[in-house]
Amino acid sequence: MKLEQTTETLVDGVYAALVHYKQAVLPAALIVGVEPEKIELYLLDWSGDLYGQEVAFQIVQRVNDIEHAIQEPEMIKKIERDIEKIRQVLK
Repeated sequence: MKLEQTTETLVDGVYAALVHYKQAVLPAALIVGVEPEKIELYLLDWSGDLYGQEVAFQIVQRVNDIEHAIQEPEMIKKIERDIEKIRQVLK
C-alpha cells in the first residue's frame, strides 16, 4: 500500500476507516502507533488478496487508544470491542 503524504498528523490510536479499491468501499480498522512510523490497515469481512494493489483509504473516526501493556486475554477482548465500535461507526 502506498501512502500519500499528508499535512494532517494522526494521534496514536484505533480508527474506523473505509478502503476504496476499484469500485468497492470496504470497512476497515486503522491502527496508528503500534510501531513508530507505521500504520496497519485491517479490512473487515474481506478474504481477498490486495497485496501489491493500490488502494485509497478514508479515516472516518478515532474509536480508541492503543494499549501496549495488557495481557493476551484482555487484548483479545479489547480488539473485539474496537471492531464492534468500528462497525457501529461505519453503519
